Amino acid sequence: MPVYRRSRPAACWLLLLSVLFILAQWAIAAPDPAREPEKAGGGVRIALDARELEWIAGHPPVKVASLEYPRYLFKNQHGQWSGLNRDMLDRISAMTGLRFVHVESFSIEHMLQSLERAEADMSTTLAMNDERRVFLDFSHSYGGSGWVFVGRAGAPQVESLQQLAKHVLVLPTRHVLEAVIRRDHPTIELRSVKTYAQARALVESGEAHATIESETGARLLPLGQLQVGQIVEGQWDPDYLTVRKGQLQLLSILNKALEAFPPAELRALRSKWLDGDPLPTAWQQFAPWAGWGLLAASLSGLLSLLWRYRLAGQA
Repeated sequence: MPVYRRSRPAACWLLLLSVLFILAQWAIAAPDPAREPEKAGGGVRIALDARELEWIAGHPPVKVASLEYPRYLFKNQHGQWSGLNRDMLDRISAMTGLRFVHVESFSIEHMLQSLERAEADMSTTLAMNDERRVFLDFSHSYGGSGWVFVGRAGAPQVESLQQLAKHVLVLPTRHVLEAVIRRDHPTIELRSVKTYAQARALVESGEAHATIESETGARLLPLGQLQVGQIVEGQWDPDYLTVRKGQLQLLSILNKALEAFPPAELRALRSKWLDGDPLPTAWQQFAPWAGWGLLAASLSGLLSLLWRYRLAGQA
């Protein structure tokens, strides 16, 4: 059977490639215990009073105005919400019985408007200022980061707001620092755009001297045409859960959950998302499709060889 003998090495290689691919997919999909914090409080519900329990029973899922923000909240390659804040909400849900549903926003202004119009109940990525305190309540803080200047690569590094006098600083509309900059630094020319991406584009093109982003978000910038400058002095960006006013029971439940969070678990969650690199690379998104294509080709080749062997046996 010469055909069979010639085809055996190729068939073995195809079979080996298929097995290796399956094992690789299993290894990628298997959770890393070191990167998976335990469920909050071991899955035990926290104590809530009668009014809080009544509020949970009488309300539909809490609508969370959600704007993509690197590492904190973003859509993964499957279109599902992921990140530190998603994990926080999952833990809070297990601890309290609250149910959350994400309502996507596309800019800071859009998110604030959805809260003002009662189209959403809360958010997880809003910082605090005087304007927002008029219609929003803020939970206990559970972390935070600084604000940093982002300027054009090759230009002198931006180190302070004073350095931006008579220069263009571009920010998303209703940015948390907009009002204080207008008040304390009137010589800065402020320009508003819808999103951080548009702000970065103006800096890259040279139409603006700088923008301001959180230190955490700035880590993920494609630094080809941009550079991260110094921290904005005197400004801190705490992490809050933000609730539309008039929902005191919801705010109380969220605060109780944050108070009950084991510090070690909170540190593990922050380390998982903020210290590592959980965002998928282009290769990580493409690799599964390439692998399944290889598996399909291997199986097709193996079936072809078996068919040729059968025909040779009949000859």
